[in-house]
Amino acid sequence: MLVRVPLPDVPPAAGNPFEYWLAVVQAVVYPPPLPGLKARIGVLFGLVGYVALAALTYLTLTIIDYRRREKSFWVYRLVKRPGGSYIVGNLALLEPVLTCLVTAILLAHLQDEFDTTFDGAAKDQTGVWRIAPWSVLFFQCWMVSFASLQAFVLSADQGAIRFFTPRIANTVFVVVGVAAAICLITFDALTAIRDLDMWAHFVDLSDELRTSAANWSGGAADSVLAERATTLWSQYFEDLRAAVDYTYFLLIVFSITPFLTLVVNLASFGLLFAVRRQIKQNRANLLSSGCGLPPSMEGDIEASCAPVSISLAPATSLPPTNTSSIKETDYYLTPPVTSTLPPRSHSPIPSLASEGGRQDRRAPSRADLRAMAVDKHGGALGERARSLAQLHRAEVDLLLTGLTVGALSLSFGVLSAWVAANLLNYSTWS
Repeated sequence: MLVRVPLPDVPPAAGNPFEYWLAVVQAVVYPPPLPGLKARIGVLFGLVGYVALAALTYLTLTIIDYRRREKSFWVYRLVKRPGGSYIVGNLALLEPVLTCLVTAILLAHLQDEFDTTFDGAAKDQTGVWRIAPWSVLFFQCWMVSFASLQAFVLSADQGAIRFFTPRIANTVFVVVGVAAAICLITFDALTAIRDLDMWAHFVDLSDELRTSAANWSGGAADSVLAERATTLWSQYFEDLRAAVDYTYFLLIVFSITPFLTLVVNLASFGLLFAVRRQIKQNRANLLSSGCGLPPSMEGDIEASCAPVSISLAPATSLPPTNTSSIKETDYYLTPPVTSTLPPRSHSPIPSLASEGGRQDRRAPSRADLRAMAVDKHGGALGERARSLAQLHRAEVDLLLTGLTVGALSLSFGVLSAWVAANLLNYSTWS
């Protein structure tokens, strides 16, 4: 049932009542912009544009690296483990691709806000662009966070795999993701439909008032024309109420889902700890096997070093990983196998001090590892250095991904809760 919202009374000095009502309606729909709004939109546009450029650059470099190393492009795949197959996402591609998509929608939203507020254009699309970013942001946070968690489970020990079996992992990922997606997309569609109807009624009302104002011959407003204008005005507010209600539900769902992704992302930090443990173990093995660096880096000395483990899992849980697979596959996709590194090699980079200098051996720094990794004649030592260097890169990537997605999830949850609390003001803000 349509709730009637009467037009305001016309003061005696107003003259043409239809012109007065038209001015009132436009003042409600097109409020003056807040001070400094143009500058804030400009700053946001610059920040989002910077993120989009950074994501596009990262994606380009990733594609170049994949081609150089002849790796296959994939977004999701099934990875077999003794308990079943995990649905695994490729973080290297998921994160930049989703970031590019999100930033593109945010840029379109900001451009629409600017056009609507300062040029009075594209008002019918404003409501759609205001709700579009929320769902895409959820998809980004959920997919990236769960991809990190999947990588942790696949790289951890057997206890973690027994606790987070493929059936549990795949069910949580699919069911929670699909349920949230259905809710968000449904409320997106309902809100967009109501918002488009609202602006259609506003256009009809404006045209009706302009036509009536042009045909007004003085005196009181014609009752039939006034009733028609009142009906259109009431329909406008009916659609506005419905759009606000749907947006409330949309923001409630979105306020919950970022905190779910935050919990998932915190769990994925276990992978970072596993990587750090493996780096520590590999460095210890490097020293104990006689492959540490002496204080003096002079001379060309033959190294004789035992192979060391490079798998991400702790050395007590899984056997060593084949280092030759690192170039071609992601570190958590291939089950560990026995290393086949040659036992002896000649390297121009010193790695072993004389027998008397063994007592003063130190672990190689990251700069030392990089120097040994680029040496094509390093043999076993160079192979181990490349393994450790890759572990260090994985450590940095995991830390940055975890902190970024965690901060985004927390920020989006707080932001959506704030918008929901101030929705009546936000829904009329141009």
